[in-house]
Amino acid sequence: MKGRKIKKECNLRQIGNMALIVGVFAIFLVGICFVRFSKAYVNAFIGNYTGIEEVLATMKGGAATDAAKRELLACQNDYDAWKEQHQGERVTLQTEDNIRLSGLLYDQGGKETVVYLHNIGSAAGEDFYYAPWYWEKGYNILMPDNRAHGESEGNCVSYGVYETEDVNQWLQLICEKYGDDSQIIVHGDTLGAAAALMASANYPEQVAFTVAESPVANLYDAAAYMMKNQFSSIPFFLWIGDWYCNKAYGFHLKDVDMCDAVQQSDTPLLILSGLEDTVVDPENAVAIQAASGADCQIFGIEDGTHGLLYAKHSDEIKQSIDRFIGEYINNQQQLVVK
Repeated sequence: MKGRKIKKECNLRQIGNMALIVGVFAIFLVGICFVRFSKAYVNAFIGNYTGIEEVLATMKGGAATDAAKRELLACQNDYDAWKEQHQGERVTLQTEDNIRLSGLLYDQGGKETVVYLHNIGSAAGEDFYYAPWYWEKGYNILMPDNRAHGESEGNCVSYGVYETEDVNQWLQLICEKYGDDSQIIVHGDTLGAAAALMASANYPEQVAFTVAESPVANLYDAAAYMMKNQFSSIPFFLWIGDWYCNKAYGFHLKDVDMCDAVQQSDTPLLILSGLEDTVVDPENAVAIQAASGADCQIFGIEDGTHGLLYAKHSDEIKQSIDRFIGEYINNQQQLVVK
């Protein structure tokens, strides 16, 4: 009887040990999944785009729908037709951290220039649908490849941590080419908007105003919003992703704060915000406006969704930009004439 009891206790101990081993192994596998997905997320949106297709596939609406493609088709056709008629000049510069940056300059020889900073995963000349409209106004157009995009070097997208100096070097290039009396509009889309806002505290006086489309106010909060709304994911992914971002690229997501930057800027700002954007929380625009140290206006679009603002509401957006042009460029021209 006693031997049977001892044998039973041994069996229970073995089962317990096996359960512990299985549990530890399961936790290990889950941990690997957490780290791998978090690294893929960071690399997709900040680093070298490793795994971006897999990450986008898990996003709700990450891939463009057929309806979205139809909305964009007319804009893309107009833009492609414009590019066929106009040849951009490839221009380059070298950054202080020894990164070679490249861009396309469409030159009309005037004093007004639009500098367009593209979104994540895009490149110079790919999708600046506003270009034909700005060109008709007689503006030069500079489209840089952001670092780690297109023909620019680099392996990190930092939403302004490293791009701030890049942006201001491009602005200096424009000032040197067109003179100290040139006037510049900086127009950025999401990633480009973040870089523009982070750089705005050190803009040269030639920058008349900034147009920021779907900007984020803080990169950590933006990532949390996206993880919740696009991936239905738990915060642990974000914590691991933030740790990996700091380890791999040298900064924490919370360090990338556009509100802090615009507090120190006196450059007027127009924010284009889709109120049904599930990628960038529309409240980001409100936070940036509250923090801004300059004239900051929000053009909120009731049914606006991410990436489709201009495609669906081009006339209204042009009117909002024209109001800023009338206020901050045309008035400056009159002052120069006087």
